[in-house]
Amino acid sequence: MKYFRYYYYGGPIKDTLTEKTKLTCTQKIGFYQTSKIEGLAGRTYTLNIMVDGKTYNSTSYMPHLPKIDSVSYIYVPFHEMLARVPTIYFSEPQNERNYYMFQVDESSWLPNQTIIPIVSANEMVWQFSILSDEFLESYVYGYTVPTGVSVNDSREYYGVSTEFTVITYSLTQESYLFFKNMIEQFNNDGGAYKLVPATPPGNISNGALGLFRTSSVKGIHKLIPGTMNE
Repeated sequence: MKYFRYYYYGGPIKDTLTEKTKLTCTQKIGFYQTSKIEGLAGRTYTLNIMVDGKTYNSTSYMPHLPKIDSVSYIYVPFHEMLARVPTIYFSEPQNERNYYMFQVDESSWLPNQTIIPIVSANEMVWQFSILSDEFLESYVYGYTVPTGVSVNDSREYYGVSTEFTVITYSLTQESYLFFKNMIEQFNNDGGAYKLVPATPPGNISNGALGLFRTSSVKGIHKLIPGTMNE
């Protein structure tokens, strides 16, 4: 069965949805926004949801994000050509364990459409990557940022166009392990010697599936010299 992925652009907020059929409206694509809460690193936030008489609770600490100095790019071989791969530079605190998530956003040069189907089921890509600071030095000098993880392979570098934004998120350990488990399932082909996929370890009570995550966020835009935004 063919699947469709849709992007929704609502000002600075972007959302995605995967559906088995083409949508005739955008009402099922949703994001929730409030002007009453301002996320601050170092605080713990609580989620309370009541559905059909059941209550679901979760808490999430928002980790600090180190100062991101800059982003750049390098050229790497990719499918008999050279692809531009984003790189990032930042100081990494050495006295604590930190986890990060990255997203490479090229929406600035995508067509200005509300709905954009881009891939089929066997090409599904989770357009984020995660990183533990376990082996990082005190200064991360040009970490190459993958553009995502696909279901038919692990992570690949797809390259970027004339401009892009590298968005960095801080993660708690439980969020990192949740996404790490999900990526491992991407790489599980169902072979006889592979473990049976397990549900990612979420943090919502009452048996609910999913993750309540709070992150500090920083995005840095890069326009490649000598190119034009088409």
